[in-house]
Amino acid sequence: MLAQAHLLWLREFRHSPDLEPGDTFEGSAETTERWRQDTNNPAADVAPFRIFGRESAGGFAAFWIREPEASVETQPIVFLGSEREIEVMCAHLS
Repeated sequence: MLAQAHLLWLREFRHSPDLEPGDTFEGSAETTERWRQDTNNPAADVAPFRIFGRESAGGFAAFWIREPEASVETQPIVFLGSEREIEVMCAHLS
């Protein structure tokens, strides 16, 4: 599934051609810590993102987990920019 997400990201969106895909999702603890820093809320709950790639400018490619019970493939794919912007790239992978 991650390989499919990487190909879709690079082929369809031509966004961040320097995306460094991960073999696995970024760890939950690391993503949550980043979320707490980005929201300036040290008590923020688990981040609603599953990061699967990084770009050299500091942005991330991620699934945005809007429905926790649904499979990750059905969640929106987003770009999390280095300036804290969030851009929805597509509604879902499947």
